[in-house]
Amino acid sequence: MKKYSLFILLLFLGCTYCWANKIDSLKTDKDVLAFAKITFPSKFVSDFDLYWSDDTLYTLDRKILDSLELRTGLIVHWIKTDLNNDGQTDLLIVTNSTLYAILSNNNRYTITTTNYIMKYNRYCNTRILPTVKSIDNTPLILLYHYKTKNSDDFRHPTQYEALECDSIILLCGLFLTYNSNPVFRPIDRVTLDDNGVCEGNCPDIHVSFSLISQQIEYTVSYHEPPFKKYNGIFSKEKTLRAFHMIQYTNFLRFAKEYGQECLMTDQTTASWAITYNDGKIKTLSDYGEFGNASLNTIYHFLVDDLLTENK
Repeated sequence: MKKYSLFILLLFLGCTYCWANKIDSLKTDKDVLAFAKITFPSKFVSDFDLYWSDDTLYTLDRKILDSLELRTGLIVHWIKTDLNNDGQTDLLIVTNSTLYAILSNNNRYTITTTNYIMKYNRYCNTRILPTVKSIDNTPLILLYHYKTKNSDDFRHPTQYEALECDSIILLCGLFLTYNSNPVFRPIDRVTLDDNGVCEGNCPDIHVSFSLISQQIEYTVSYHEPPFKKYNGIFSKEKTLRAFHMIQYTNFLRFAKEYGQECLMTDQTTASWAITYNDGKIKTLSDYGEFGNASLNTIYHFLVDDLLTENK
């Protein structure tokens, strides 16, 4: 009987270990980097860009983090927390160019990313300090950021601009700009046009949402030989997910134009037009598709598969 009980105990402990969330055991930057590269090798092909290599800015970052009661990794910005309210520990990683969320589901992991934070990249001398807080029982990702001038020029004192903050949530498993008042406003049609103007062979892309017919149509046209052209309709599942994100996102609160002085000059421009059922039309232009988390996420959700499938 004792042997049988011992066997059951060992079996239980073994199963508990197998089902344990590996994220819970991560303690250092090295742990996080190793876990990310093993779990998603195609996403993490090299070490993360390091943030706090400058001693002066490291000290300032530390003071800001302490004053805001933020807790992140010392070199790589990472936070262990429940990002999607399912009771399991997830992992948020912030590098110089990408925001990653590794979501756990009974020791299985999925990953979602956004690269809109490239607008704050090293060429803009912007530092990003992340934290996660719960507001109205919703996990909210807060990306504090500030810009510096002359930080790499010893001849002039470093200047610091005011601290700002982006608020982001995970919706449908994707990063979106937080909407504190998601009031439903009926939309008739949404169009997305990417002008295809870049240094390489970037295609013209036209995507049209009809919320009346519950359908999304697309056309992809390449400028260079063999001048391929594709068109079609999105699947019902993809259409419903897109509609959900569109309805949550209040485009009226966004700026009319998003540009980026620090980005390269060979980026395409996405033009949006949202027609509401009262006749009001909201238009906006997003150079590089980095305007904010929602514009970046919805654009890539719609476009990435089209470019992959229609090469």
